[in-house]
Amino acid sequence: YISPPTTVTTLKKRKRVASPKDLNTLIVDDSVVSCRMLMRQCKDLGIEKCQTSHKGEKALVLYQNMRPFHLIFMDLNLGDGISGLDTIQKIREMKNDQPVIISISGNILSETELNNANIDGILSKPLSRTQLKSVLDEHFEFNSLRVPPA
Repeated sequence: YISPPTTVTTLKKRKRVASPKDLNTLIVDDSVVSCRMLMRQCKDLGIEKCQTSHKGEKALVLYQNMRPFHLIFMDLNLGDGISGLDTIQKIREMKNDQPVIISISGNILSETELNNANIDGILSKPLSRTQLKSVLDEHFEFNSLRVPPA
């Protein structure tokens, strides 16, 4: 199981090179407040192109029509409709340049569930800018990013 909600865990190391300004990001969370907070944190780190969705179905439509997304933050426990895990599975089944998918969740899943989800990393709520930067550094080689003071 994943340790307490303030840790960052990276399941797979997959480096991608991108400029923060050009990084197309999708945030999927049924909480409007969580989406706004994560979007603000992304902007603080120089990521300007952020889209949000509060449902898995809308996220799939955005993914199909607004490609390429380089990075997706996915809440695993979406409210109504398809779950975050099912949304991830459908994205992974599409034959195109696959994004880095980072799970954001307040719940702890088993290691088997996380491996089966085919995600690239985990951020547990509550999120911090430092945790977000660590995950971005792991996948995107953002050498020029600096974390603003909290």
